[in-house]
Amino acid sequence: MPRRLVTVTLIALLAATLLLARVNAAPPTQITIAVPSDIVSMDPHATSDFVTNQVMTGTVYETLVKVGTKGEYEPALAVSWKILDNQTWEFRLRPNVKFHNGEPLTADAVKFSLDRCLNPANRCPRRGQLSVAQSVEVVDPMTVRIKTEGAFAALPSALMFGFIVAPRAVQTDPQALQKQAIGTGAMRLVEWQRGQRLVFERFNDYWGKKPQFERVIYRPIPDEIARVAALQAGEVHLVTAMPPEMVPVLTRNPKTAVARRGQRQIYIGMDATGTNLKPLADVRVRQAMNYAVNKDVLVSRILEGNAVPNVGGMFPQAPGFDTRLRPYPHDPGRAKRLLAEAGYADGFEVTLNFVPGLEGSLKTKEVVESVASDLGNVGIRVRLVQMEAAAFWDGYFGKKYQMYLLTWGTSPEAGLYYRTLLHSRTRGLYYRNSKTDELIDAWFAALEPRQRVETGRVLHRHVYEQAPFIFLFNQFSLFGMSASLTWVERPIEVIWAYDLGWQE
Repeated sequence: MPRRLVTVTLIALLAATLLLARVNAAPPTQITIAVPSDIVSMDPHATSDFVTNQVMTGTVYETLVKVGTKGEYEPALAVSWKILDNQTWEFRLRPNVKFHNGEPLTADAVKFSLDRCLNPANRCPRRGQLSVAQSVEVVDPMTVRIKTEGAFAALPSALMFGFIVAPRAVQTDPQALQKQAIGTGAMRLVEWQRGQRLVFERFNDYWGKKPQFERVIYRPIPDEIARVAALQAGEVHLVTAMPPEMVPVLTRNPKTAVARRGQRQIYIGMDATGTNLKPLADVRVRQAMNYAVNKDVLVSRILEGNAVPNVGGMFPQAPGFDTRLRPYPHDPGRAKRLLAEAGYADGFEVTLNFVPGLEGSLKTKEVVESVASDLGNVGIRVRLVQMEAAAFWDGYFGKKYQMYLLTWGTSPEAGLYYRTLLHSRTRGLYYRNSKTDELIDAWFAALEPRQRVETGRVLHRHVYEQAPFIFLFNQFSLFGMSASLTWVERPIEVIWAYDLGWQE
């Protein structure tokens, strides 16, 4: 046989063998996802921690509505809803839904869950988002009505934080959800080795689309490079909070891919009440700090282009976003003049608390170091304090900080962040301003689209000038994944187990 024919034949046989192997290769029955930190609690009403929410929402806990693939709200535990009047919404529940302990989903369960989070005594960190709900009424076993304080255009967005829990289990033992996660989601938690792994198994009585994988394992891997290394080694199949510098590396590797989901606003919060540091109560000081920080350096050098500068704390898709506004420019001279006008020509000292990787933030340490350096150049001496997530949240809700780094993710009905973070009657932790309250109320009461845009523009400019934060940037959330893993695209960062699949 001629040499060329032998070679061609061998290549054909090899190709056929590889093709047969690929055809016969069964998809895995379980996948592993690497996240920056462990969950904080199994009780969804006990924490607002980002990783906890990302892990538990994608598996165990559900809400009345969820976000569709195009950013619209679609039915989840509610099959339909309607507005009865400006203050009353009615939700019809999905039939034949079971909690993981066998309890049925009823209107009583919805009322119990929302009331539990709204009760100040329970210190639910999601109360701020849900506080617009004045009352929850059971109409019949499968119907609830939610009455709001006034007209409130963003109720479906608020309900994305209203996780429904099994009432009988909690009424029997108030600490039940600290011992075992009990939701209606597509996966149930069967093992939690703190700091090591969480194991979820497919819930066979789930009402909706069943996940392809029998088990989903979450592994906390705090170091971002170690997370990516685990992906490249095939130890995990999906990694969250991926460092920007690894994007080209994973893109070039035929065994890996990169996914972007949503945006996350990164900001430096300030105690604008002045309780913990008097200078921060002066709007001129807060504006000076915005002029002092070079956002272009943060975006182009540290985030390597995987972000855009933020404008006044509002996402561009929010109704009323004022396109005439621009990010605060880097202007140290103007910053020094404003500080001098406020009586702080010699600057002052301030403490900035942060958690590396908190809520999916990328390059957190490098970001705060750059911010501290810029503020130092105008005379503001920054002491950086790195913390663990649980301790950070205790201090945050305890109103202990002068400055802190935090984030907020996008949502289709953008704007809840203004109400939650800046309105005196929601969190009201580090900023209170009656004019801001008035403008926020007007924005959320505007059910007519044109009016909502007009009131949004006024509010956006007001917050921009008030500068309750150092507005940094909107970061694209980066995920590394096995090339064979498929993931239904939605405009948010939650990893719903039934959205994942496998294709060789």
